[in-house]
Formats: sequence, structure tokens, C-alpha cells
Amino acid sequence: MEVHPVQTNKVREVLNKLRWLKDWLNDAGQPLERMTVADGATRPFVWLASGSIRLPDTSPQARQASQAGIRPQKRLSLP
Repeated sequence: MEVHPVQTNKVREVLNKLRWLKDWLNDAGQPLERMTVADGATRPFVWLASGSIRLPDTSPQARQASQAGIRPQKRLSLP
């Protein structure tokens, strides 16, 4: 989970952090990766808005975030 302002000019920064996290999980973070992913389930990556969401769904930046597998959310529901 990344708590960060959700704005079009912040997408690149969040995607860079997501790329770093995925690389880390595939390397030094493998023990954590094994604990959190079972039975081939996909990892949930969440961008939690620290304020209002100012990222239009039709913007190129919103498409980039969606293609990377991350969607901004106002609230997070945990099981």
C-alpha cells in the first residue's frame, strides 16, 4: 500500500515506487513474497489517496496506473 496524493503529476512517482517494490519482492523480499502470496494468488497493490483523488479516469496517467495493476482508492477494506 502506498499512501500518496492522487494527482496526474504523481503517477510516475507512484509507478516508480511500485516497480521498486516488485523488484525488491523478487530479490531480497522473497521471504515476504512467499508469506503473502499463496496458491498462485496475485499480489494486491493499493494506492491509497492521502486527500482527494484528482486523476480523471480518461487521462493517460490513469491508464498507465491501471495497466501497472494499481488503482487509487479513498478507503481500504481489509479482510
